[in-house]
Amino acid sequence: MKRKSKSLIKFFDELKVFTEDHRRRPKDTRKKSESDIQMAYQFIFLEYLKRHFQNAGYKDFDKKANNVLYWEGQHGTNVDKHSEVFASRNYPDFIIMEPYRIAVEYKQSESGSLIKQGIGQAMMHILNNEYDYVYLLFDDQTSNKLIKSAMQNEKEKLIANRIWSDFNICLHIL
Repeated sequence: MKRKSKSLIKFFDELKVFTEDHRRRPKDTRKKSESDIQMAYQFIFLEYLKRHFQNAGYKDFDKKANNVLYWEGQHGTNVDKHSEVFASRNYPDFIIMEPYRIAVEYKQSESGSLIKQGIGQAMMHILNNEYDYVYLLFDDQTSNKLIKSAMQNEKEKLIANRIWSDFNICLHIL
């Protein structure tokens, strides 16, 4: 398992805040298509990476950000780089290749059961050694944000902390 540096932890902390607070983040995704939602997150992740690389001193931070972000369905970029596991290929919704190898999985539901599915997918990304970290972004579609508020329970905190400390999976519930 790849170790977490202070700069990596800062990267994830800033990414979570940037994602949650972004003006273009889809707020009610129940009636939106997956491709519309992915386009919004593609924009958000690109904007975050541009800011990150600009702050790191890159002159062409725009080009750098565009060269390190891939998304599911993008043609001719990262398709052949996925190995088979259990006779199928693992494709994350997004891939951030630099400054860290991060798979991004996005799930949305009114049911917490999809979080468990997302954790399973995230585990496969880590266990097959294609990515060092996973950003599991879950959009709580319950009207009262019941799933997000469950993260205050001890069991959920323990699970979120453990998958981060033991498996490099960062769970973020919106």
